[in-house]
Amino acid sequence: MPKLDETFLQLTVGYDDLIKLAEVHAGRITPGDAPTRLRQEGLVTPAGVHPTAASLVEVAVGPARSIVVERFDGATLKPMFIGWMPDGRATTSTPDAEGAVVVTATELTLLRDQLRQWLAIFDREVVADRATVGTNTTVIDAAMTLDGVDPSGDPQLDPILEGWRLAWRATGNLAERAVDASVTVVDAGSQGWYRVEHAPRTGDEEVEVTLVPLTLDEVVAALGDVVTGRRSQVADD
Repeated sequence: MPKLDETFLQLTVGYDDLIKLAEVHAGRITPGDAPTRLRQEGLVTPAGVHPTAASLVEVAVGPARSIVVERFDGATLKPMFIGWMPDGRATTSTPDAEGAVVVTATELTLLRDQLRQWLAIFDREVVADRATVGTNTTVIDAAMTLDGVDPSGDPQLDPILEGWRLAWRATGNLAERAVDASVTVVDAGSQGWYRVEHAPRTGDEEVEVTLVPLTLDEVVAALGDVVTGRRSQVADD
């Protein structure tokens, strides 16, 4: 059932109900046309959407900028949807175990540290003199098995694969615009972070992959570029 936690400024609701709340708040449908469960839980009243829920829905569904961060730990792909407004309001939205959306209020100024925690981007000892590594998807796919990592035979690539802890991708766009910034990163533990560069892949065809070493500061900056859009590649109309 839908639930609003006003103490933690958190809304748990099905995706379809989240859209219905947005439609009521925007005046596209009347409160009486909202699903009964939303009215029973007090999320919709004759006057409209509950004020706290309305603030969460406004940012989550119609933000000035949207960001999707996908984290893969080798077994599970977990997404986080982020929205923020020019006034600094922001939300994070993640799926729960039942398939509902958990929308949590935050602030634009807090997102940097929240994402660093969620992606485990912390200072650590990293090997020196890391080089850019070239490979391809066939080699990587063969090396990454369900039972672990099989050596590829590449002395530069194998330490990265063996140290692999996490991979994540972040994409961002302005409202009703195409994606204007993205970054994909492999966290290879003591081998450090690598930005993944490759041509678009539509299936299982082989494409060339370049792994570019990044420092901690470079990882944080690259993620910040996506979140803020400060290096947007989409020109203004």
